[in-house]
Amino acid sequence: MQKTPFLHASRIFPALAAAFLLLLAGCNLTITNLTPDTVPQNPSQIYTITASFHPTSGRIDRASIAPRIIIDGRSYPMSKSNVQGDVWEFDYQLPVG
Repeated sequence: MQKTPFLHASRIFPALAAAFLLLLAGCNLTITNLTPDTVPQNPSQIYTITASFHPTSGRIDRASIAPRIIIDGRSYPMSKSNVQGDVWEFDYQLPVG
């Protein structure tokens, strides 16, 4: 059976995908949810969601971390805390109702 260029390409793509996944496996980031499980009711209906992001390898530039939070299918950017360096926050306004 004669091999065609398509058969070679079908072997190259999985190899490239595997190599790419191995590269990503080296970029570790630990995410810790710092938001309490329960909070008292707030009359303003604004609640702060907090998380810490710690790179566990030297490959991740801390300045490049830009976390986002997904709530009800919408993406919101988190802002860096003024208190701690690796802590990020998002003030969520509960919808009326």
